[in-house]
Amino acid sequence: MVLQKRAEDESGKFRPVKEAVYWKPEQTAIIVCDMWDDHTCKQAAKRVAEMAPAMNETLKAAREKGVFIIHAPSGRMNFYAGTPQRQR
Repeated sequence: MVLQKRAEDESGKFRPVKEAVYWKPEQTAIIVCDMWDDHTCKQAAKRVAEMAPAMNETLKAAREKGVFIIHAPSGRMNFYAGTPQRQR
């Protein structure tokens, strides 16, 4: 996996740095926090809609490698009561 982070250089400015990192997928988890299907703020909903396809591909690839995926939804869970996803 390639990690992208920001590092401070000699001048005190931060710049993006990429480095290869390795760890065991079976000892790794990805926590997906508060991904909603809609939002009262339409701009927030638009940003999530734009981000979701890439996130889905990332999670699919991670899951195939044995990474544990944890979904941490917001407090609006009653809205989803009775949906197939909540029946699992």
